[in-house]
Amino acid sequence: MSLKLVVLADNRAGHRLKGAWAWSINIQFNGKSILFDAGGDPGLLEENASMLGVDLRSLDMVILSHHHRDHYGGLKAVADASPGITLYVPPGRIGRYKRLGFNVVMVKKPIWIDRNLLIVGPLYATSVQMYEISLALTYNGKIAVIVGCSHPGVDRIVSEALRLTGRKKATLVIGGFHSPPPEVLQNLASVAETICPTHCSGDESRDYLRRHYPEKFCEAFTGSVIEL
Repeated sequence: MSLKLVVLADNRAGHRLKGAWAWSINIQFNGKSILFDAGGDPGLLEENASMLGVDLRSLDMVILSHHHRDHYGGLKAVADASPGITLYVPPGRIGRYKRLGFNVVMVKKPIWIDRNLLIVGPLYATSVQMYEISLALTYNGKIAVIVGCSHPGVDRIVSEALRLTGRKKATLVIGGFHSPPPEVLQNLASVAETICPTHCSGDESRDYLRRHYPEKFCEAFTGSVIEL
């Protein structure tokens, strides 16, 4: 079973790609193509996806971590490319997604989409008064966790993913960590083998992980491809 992750939108970008304050990642896993978050701009998502060889017309599902524009703003490009595709969202206002034509599924408890694909949450973040969902993928006895902005705490999200899947450590954690304090990064490092902070994680978080956990730290930005 193979897992390939392609970062389509992040604050930072590789050669010839466009960066923006946004987050979107394509997950190719177990014969499925999954879009996790859609960035903030439809045009940017379309252009980067095209350059990176990700066909928005061939997606099997879309998962939206939370209701902030830098994560849902690019969804129009997805709706145009894949009309009627299923969109999993946390509790909140969903009218905008229905108007775009998505088949919206509101996640009110953890959902096993199949035996290897788990939507984690929703977990509530008092700091933004909003629910957030994440994604856990189990493969070959391992687990990868994809997060959006981690408003509920990235360590809390990963701990919940491990509890639900019965795993002791995450092989990979990637996504926005929302500039967490050092103790959160320490908690995360105790349960994760490879850590890829993106989007809202902040330079301080990247520097902290690079200094204190160089064997666990990985760089990821628009155009990054990770294969496991």
